[in-house]
Amino acid sequence: MIELWVKSTIDDLWYDLDIPADLAVSITKSFEEIEDFTKIKSTFSKTFNIPQTTKNNQFFKSSFMVNSSDFVDNVVVAAVMKYGGADVFVGDLRLNSIVVDETNGSSYEVFLTQDLPNLSTTLQQIKLVNLDLSDVVHELDYDNVASTWDYSGGTWDSYSGLTGKIVYPLAHYGYDDTQYYGRFDLSSSGFTNISGTLALNQFAPWVNVKYLLDKSFSAASFTYQSSFLNSDYFTSLFTIAKTNDTMGVKVSSGNSENANVFLVENTRQFIDRDSDNPGNFDEAYFTGFIFTDVLNDPLNTFSPSLNNTPSGRGHFFTPAVSGEYKFKVSFTATLQNALLGTYFNFAIKDVDTGVIYKQAKGILIFNSSSPTEITDFYINATLPAGVRVALFYSRNNGGGDPFADIVFKYQKWELWTSPIISTSNNVLLQDNLPGEINCLDLFKGIINHFNLVVIPQGEKNFLIEPWDNYFSSGRTYDWTTKLDLSRPYQIEPTNELSKEFILQFAETDDILSAYNIQNRNQVFGTKRYIDNQLFHTGILTNTSIFEPLPISTFDDETESNILIPHLYQIPQKTEDIIPYQPIGSGLRLGWYNGMLDCKITGTTTPIYIFSGNTGISHSKYPAISNFSSYEFSASSFSDLNYKNQYNPWQEWNDSYVGYTSKDVYNDFWNNRITSIYEPDTKKLKGSFYLTPTEIETIKFNDKVYFLDAYWRLYNMVDADITAEGIVECEFLKIPYDISPTTYIAPTFIQSSGTTIPSVSGANYSQTYYYGDNILNLCSGNAQVDTYWSNCALLGDGCSLFTTSGATTPIDEGLLVRNISGSTIYQVIEDGVITSIQNC
Repeated sequence: MIELWVKSTIDDLWYDLDIPADLAVSITKSFEEIEDFTKIKSTFSKTFNIPQTTKNNQFFKSSFMVNSSDFVDNVVVAAVMKYGGADVFVGDLRLNSIVVDETNGSSYEVFLTQDLPNLSTTLQQIKLVNLDLSDVVHELDYDNVASTWDYSGGTWDSYSGLTGKIVYPLAHYGYDDTQYYGRFDLSSSGFTNISGTLALNQFAPWVNVKYLLDKSFSAASFTYQSSFLNSDYFTSLFTIAKTNDTMGVKVSSGNSENANVFLVENTRQFIDRDSDNPGNFDEAYFTGFIFTDVLNDPLNTFSPSLNNTPSGRGHFFTPAVSGEYKFKVSFTATLQNALLGTYFNFAIKDVDTGVIYKQAKGILIFNSSSPTEITDFYINATLPAGVRVALFYSRNNGGGDPFADIVFKYQKWELWTSPIISTSNNVLLQDNLPGEINCLDLFKGIINHFNLVVIPQGEKNFLIEPWDNYFSSGRTYDWTTKLDLSRPYQIEPTNELSKEFILQFAETDDILSAYNIQNRNQVFGTKRYIDNQLFHTGILTNTSIFEPLPISTFDDETESNILIPHLYQIPQKTEDIIPYQPIGSGLRLGWYNGMLDCKITGTTTPIYIFSGNTGISHSKYPAISNFSSYEFSASSFSDLNYKNQYNPWQEWNDSYVGYTSKDVYNDFWNNRITSIYEPDTKKLKGSFYLTPTEIETIKFNDKVYFLDAYWRLYNMVDADITAEGIVECEFLKIPYDISPTTYIAPTFIQSSGTTIPSVSGANYSQTYYYGDNILNLCSGNAQVDTYWSNCALLGDGCSLFTTSGATTPIDEGLLVRNISGSTIYQVIEDGVITSIQNC
């Protein structure tokens, strides 16, 4: 027996709808939802019809406002389809159309969906600068900056103050000759001398990535569950907030009264029926106008949706500072079912406590065929900082017709004047984060970088985990008897795959990234996977929203353990002066490494940072980098690069080890890529006899056994969840099991000890091209020499030496290619090599 249960948006009760006895509802499942969560509805059905019975009419009239000529088409109601008492579909129901048929009976055309794109649509509407970041507004002073260095792992909300939410690491952002600055060199004006003390505005805030993600989900009224996003690996990630071409943070000192911008409006018709909101009189204010088009509000946040869709999302304002705010309100409205005009009230009201800060009563909406237009109605309110206020309204019960239906055709709410936001050197993240980056951009960037899957579970909640962890957690089913062998089935290779798969950061023009592009012809940290199958063609490039983070010593030429980002340009050279021109930066990922030793040429050398007018000596510096920590042994740390590569600091620093196999490709992408490129991987299309319960329970990470192999569901088309029957399915053969990955998180401490890679002997002698020009190496025009290796088959992590005794490694930084091979390698340290690209 089939049952369809739906949840009313009016009373939150579940109702069993009348459905025809021969109802057939088919759904489609597609693997594309795993590959790109923004494009596919998680599970969706074809439209189907249910009759217009008394019970059904009552539900659809209340929930979808159905009348003789109209209905609301953007409402979603929770729905459950049951088969034999068991849930075979849990999701939402939408009304697609009303079918009027006096002969055969009228009906409602509906469809079922689990609406994953609603998450992406909602996040896309919110810019990072629109998030409520009032809890990190702070003055740029030494105590605040130094307090951020106390972070030592864990989630941001386990700390108080700025710690865990923001960190101010040491970095070289260039110089501004119109201001004082200390230089990153060893001159008398350098930061190792008190006369060259670093100014606080030479530091920039890096924001905890999980903090921004949590703020994004909270603003969108969604939640998530994730062991990975709550791990120390992820919670210790920060992203730079420096979109301005300054030599550090931008402060808000001297902001004008109108620096706080807020304006929202809605042009979509909205009907407030008294029957739907009885008692909406005087101080019993309703939930406010339905604003949907957000124009600009750097300090705002969003209220929950009234009907679980973006169209029902109200809007509220968060004052940055206490004081008097002047708002301007405009609207256009008409009345329906009215005897007289309706008097109307406004209020600026706290959405959390209900406190009314200001009211304006008795605005008349005329009972006329012509709309009433209210333009630029001003309302002032004295507001405390940090509260959430919204524009509310009610009907005035003191005259006119308070029971009329109000049809709003246009609404606008604008902040006209506000107090001065800051009279001191306050830091507002909204002034430093990229203005056009929205919360979806950030979320997609995280998902794509770490190869995460997003799975809906429950109402507005999602499971987010790495690919390997998700696909290693599925169940195992034996469908040996499910494949209908009486029907033809098809097995084919994965011919549609690209020949080359590239993972790369966004291209940027900071000095170290520009050098890498110039010398290697690719973005720093790029991974290029090239398959050797003849039938694969083309190139597939996955470009991150994040920019790379190459690191070098403090001046990019002196041996030192002070390793920092260099985010500036050197556009020209005038005589002997090289201008270090500050630039704005996009989002970059970095781990905070803690306070590390300040050593230059092996000697502890303090640096100076201003506290007020006093230079404070520091023998440790706050480090940020693409490494989880700086270590003395290979592969004992993680790398945020897609591919671990020779970092600029390695030319000047021989103490730390720069090679690790724990880069983003190996930790997050390798199993996904190599498993589908395995020669044994095949696709199967066949007919399977399935029950509605089997259709509902099968997930994309489950292993299904049939034809003497294990397979994974790829597509399921038009699967009937109301009866047992044949379902056309597409499966991908699994060449090997995937195991969950263990990630190396930051340690936040200075590593100690020195471990030099030791090779007892190098028995494999081969001839190599060598040099510093990739084109010459590929064309065979480079110099040739014989080297010895500890590996019979050369690959990442092998070592090359000038003698068979493995006593003298070849020069660090050298590029080599085996004369019979096509891979270019670079020597990163102690003879250890890493691949760069193929010729």
